[in-house]
Amino acid sequence: MSLALFLLFLWALSHLYSLLLWVFLAFTLAGALDPLVGLFARRFPRPSAVFLAYLLVLGAMGLGFYLAAPLLVLQFHHLGEVLPQVLRWLEDNLGLTLPDLASSLFTSAHVAGDLLLRVGETVSQLVLALVLAVMIALEPHLVPGRRHTFQGAAGPRCWRIPGSAWAAPRHLRLR
Repeated sequence: MSLALFLLFLWALSHLYSLLLWVFLAFTLAGALDPLVGLFARRFPRPSAVFLAYLLVLGAMGLGFYLAAPLLVLQFHHLGEVLPQVLRWLEDNLGLTLPDLASSLFTSAHVAGDLLLRVGETVSQLVLALVLAVMIALEPHLVPGRRHTFQGAAGPRCWRIPGSAWAAPRHLRLR
């Protein structure tokens, strides 16, 4: 019986691996951005602080992509200039013509389409992990690595200078 339960657990784990990986990423992201959220939470309510922290990080990533885009356009422009020369070289040295290359590239197009679908799936899962990370960050008790304070049934204990309005509870006072 225990072997069957163990095998069932392994089967479920193998099918839920991708989901568990993205949930782990969401908790890691929420934990990593918690200090920034805490910094913003000093001046703003927690939901606004979470929004600002994630907006700042996503803005920095967007700025990086924006700065990298001209380099990518330049590389594709250079590829467009070099590609006719490469095709001539292939035809002259290897005897490959454009129709021969097109037939061999047809199978590569299928692989490229599959790759494009996987990239789209990964991007959508990343967006869902980001949304989950925001939801986790909105609940401070769910954020990993955060120190939690425990309040017993008696509530928080106050320690003040004796003689002040707030002193330690009677059963904890020094005699």
